[in-house]
Amino acid sequence: MMRKLFMLAIAALLAYFYYTHRTPDDWISGHVFVVDGDSIDVLDRRVELFGIDAPEVRQTCIDADGAEYRCGETAANTLTDIIGDLPVRCEPKQRDEHGRAIARCFLGDHDLAAVMVANGHALADRALSADYIDEEDVARTMKRGMWQGSFTPPREWREKSGQNP
Repeated sequence: MMRKLFMLAIAALLAYFYYTHRTPDDWISGHVFVVDGDSIDVLDRRVELFGIDAPEVRQTCIDADGAEYRCGETAANTLTDIIGDLPVRCEPKQRDEHGRAIARCFLGDHDLAAVMVANGHALADRALSADYIDEEDVARTMKRGMWQGSFTPPREWREKSGQNP
């Protein structure tokens, strides 16, 4: 009985260290193709940016002058401009229901999700994480990106339009 408990404890410790002490070898890195404001393809692997929700490419918002604009396209273009031709590195955190990696991605030392939220081109995904709430508060206060006018939150827009990520 003691041997079984010991083996179980060892297995639990190994699982803990595997999931909490990932090495850079587990990371996904390389040049990217931007799919939308919170999705990229890294070496043909779809990666969703952890902790944020950006408008879908076809989604529109209303700007400060009351004019409709394609905020989803703007978000995707902004992420493309931020990354340019530089490689990114992504630390997988989990997988979504479609098997895609949900990862914290970096360009140098800059967290891409934090940059997108701070510039108002994505929302903090409070259902997944509280990591980017401060950046969202600053973007809202400074009326950056989508916060300059009005918009439907991306999750709500997808539900209404039948659009799946």
